[in-house]
Amino acid sequence: MAMSQIRLKKIIMGLYEEHKGDLRKVQRTLETECGIDMEYDSLRGKFYHMGLKSVTPSVRYREDILAVYKLNGGSAAKAQRQLEEKGISLSVTTIMKCWKKEGLKIAPHGGRRVSLVGLRGALNDDEIKMVMQSYKDYNGCVSCAERYGPFSIKTYKKYWRLHGLQIQPHNNHKDNLEDRL
Repeated sequence: MAMSQIRLKKIIMGLYEEHKGDLRKVQRTLETECGIDMEYDSLRGKFYHMGLKSVTPSVRYREDILAVYKLNGGSAAKAQRQLEEKGISLSVTTIMKCWKKEGLKIAPHGGRRVSLVGLRGALNDDEIKMVMQSYKDYNGCVSCAERYGPFSIKTYKKYWRLHGLQIQPHNNHKDNLEDRL
């Protein structure tokens, strides 16, 4: 026998209050405890027609999200781990959206370390020395450094510019290359 709409509304209203407007939690409870399988969008429509406002996790846990910002210097991944230790499960994207909304600066991710086989990420000190030596070896010709060296053209340009070095046109390297061969 189908449940009446009035009874369903009463159940939804009770769960709304119990879960403080968290639509996802209401949906999970309907499914697990009441045996009512309702799509997210359908439940959201019911909330709307009943005059209920769903509370997003970023609103519900706003204070917690902002508090972990100060503890970890803007690293969303670290913030996510700290929140999970408190029993709050949020995505990195949700955390970053909340921080951006508050005008907070998000720390760039560190990436993986670069090995000489070409993985992406930041270079270690020895690799930076190799990049800088390549500037001398190839007279600032980035295309030659990339052709004969282990790093991408973007990597050479990035570190050379970072150190204030001028990237030379392609034809300025011929004499030095002949000496090296």
